Amino acid sequence: KPGAIQPPAGWGKAWLPLPSPQFYQTSGHGYRNVKTGRKWHPGVDFSDYGKSGAAIVSILDGIVVRNRFSGGFGNAIEIYHPKENLISMYNHMLNRSPLKVGAKVSRKDVIGAVGSTGVSTGGHLHLEIWKPVNPSTKLDTMFINTKGWKVSYLKQRGGGVVPGSLKCKPDTKYCPVDPLQEPDLLGWTLLPKNPKEYKHKRRPYGYLTE
Repeated sequence: KPGAIQPPAGWGKAWLPLPSPQFYQTSGHGYRNVKTGRKWHPGVDFSDYGKSGAAIVSILDGIVVRNRFSGGFGNAIEIYHPKENLISMYNHMLNRSPLKVGAKVSRKDVIGAVGSTGVSTGGHLHLEIWKPVNPSTKLDTMFINTKGWKVSYLKQRGGGVVPGSLKCKPDTKYCPVDPLQEPDLLGWTLLPKNPKEYKHKRRPYGYLTE
């Protein structure tokens, strides 16, 4: 139910798209080495040792702007956050989110469940945060419930990064960024290593926010 998922005890200032100490960051934003070579990874991956089914929540208040099966990203949902002027994308979900385009969500509302759809080696959430290239750019959602919304949204958002590159496409209005490298964006920082407190055999990762 919306708002039913809360951070565990002791995580009073922490909020995650997966609000549980069992989840940790498995891949960060940037280049990474895979079997097919060095690839650009424009998001942050969270996993609980490859398990599926945990609830995913919205990181901020917003409005659903896209909900679809997205090829390699599998079941995916995109949410625009007007106050922060950011777009968050949640990928590889277990099933299509029941939320319709145009639906309003609040921070911590359940929007789906962790899965492994699309190109994936195990249950995890691939989260992307897109911010405007030009700070004055705003997403206009006035016609979100019309037939032309899909075309309008993609035109307003743009195509993001050039495949295999760190650079944004020349005509894109929004582009994926690393929330850890821009502390003023969301106030996120990595949690310190603390196996005794978080009960992890591997290094625990999470995010703290104001």
